[in-house]
Amino acid sequence: MKTWIHRTVKNKKDFYQTNPRMIKALIDNFSPVLSNSKIIDPCCGNHIIHNVLLTSGISVDEFDLYPFDDNTLQCDFLDCGDILTTYDTIIMNPPYSSKYLFLDHALKYFKNVFCLLPEISLNYNIMNEKYLSAPQYWGKLKMYPKMFLHEGIEDKFGGTTCYSWLYFSNDRLCQKHKNEIIVNLLKE
Repeated sequence: MKTWIHRTVKNKKDFYQTNPRMIKALIDNFSPVLSNSKIIDPCCGNHIIHNVLLTSGISVDEFDLYPFDDNTLQCDFLDCGDILTTYDTIIMNPPYSSKYLFLDHALKYFKNVFCLLPEISLNYNIMNEKYLSAPQYWGKLKMYPKMFLHEGIEDKFGGTTCYSWLYFSNDRLCQKHKNEIIVNLLKE
């Protein structure tokens, strides 16, 4: 009962748990970048990104505005500039209602930005005008099948959208052709 109540409160604050398969897809496609980076997750929620990266030998520090436990540093990503300067890479599943604020803030501080968003939440006029045409935009890792939820050990597929990791990098500027990698999450 406590878990359900806790998740209900978190959902009111725009919390959506990251499916471990999405993080594994990120590792499979970007491990050279991730392995050589000092990484932060500013929206760590229940530590799924941290735990999956750690099992692959990639370390990540984390904090959250609404921590799940007492061991997590409480910090508002949009107000903490000094702590961010010690990191070069950010991996985030930001609150969808604040996604553009989070992207703007991340692009100021980090050499590599990985941002997980459902395709349906993107306003393509804003995304194309401001982000997808930016020289730092490298491309995206698009995952299907459509939206899925991770509930315990069982994945539930369906919905109306797929998710993408948007990748921005100051190391790979001004590519003529942007990349799109498609991943089928049902394959082992």
